[in-house]
Amino acid sequence: FRFYENITELGAYYTEAGLDYKINKHFQVEANYRFTQKRKVENYYSIRHRFGIDLKYSKKIKPFEFNYRVRFQNQYEDIGRSEDGGVAEYYLRYKLNLQWNLKKAYTPYISVELYSPLNYPRFYAFDNMRYMAGIEYALTKHHKLDLNYMIHKEVNVSQPVTYYVIGIGYIYKL
Repeated sequence: FRFYENITELGAYYTEAGLDYKINKHFQVEANYRFTQKRKVENYYSIRHRFGIDLKYSKKIKPFEFNYRVRFQNQYEDIGRSEDGGVAEYYLRYKLNLQWNLKKAYTPYISVELYSPLNYPRFYAFDNMRYMAGIEYALTKHHKLDLNYMIHKEVNVSQPVTYYVIGIGYIYKL
């Protein structure tokens, strides 16, 4: 759930599922799908379908773990309702994450992510940036809570917007 207007309005909600495969101790691939409904100014919820394929690399240098992810993502929104008929947006997203493994139930982390659009008429290297700091708390072997703070900035656009986000997430791993 994402709230707007100082938590007085449900701005968006989504469900995401994915499968990953560990190639070796450093590399893994993942495929995921996200179904989103995002509130529009016209007071309706826009339906979005997002698909992604990730290639991830991780390296442990105790007590830290470095993770690098490249994601190919496409998203369809308002199919049959929008002016463009729901043409997909394609992105490459690059994320660098640093975790501090304290051998405790909690793991602090920081990350930076860059969004590179692939199908815009004009080329921009990046049009969005995210900075995040958070902490994951292991409830059990399979269940975790994630608390974080994120700054999401639009760049290389005529009227850039910056979002300040407090996040609470739940992670379940088999």
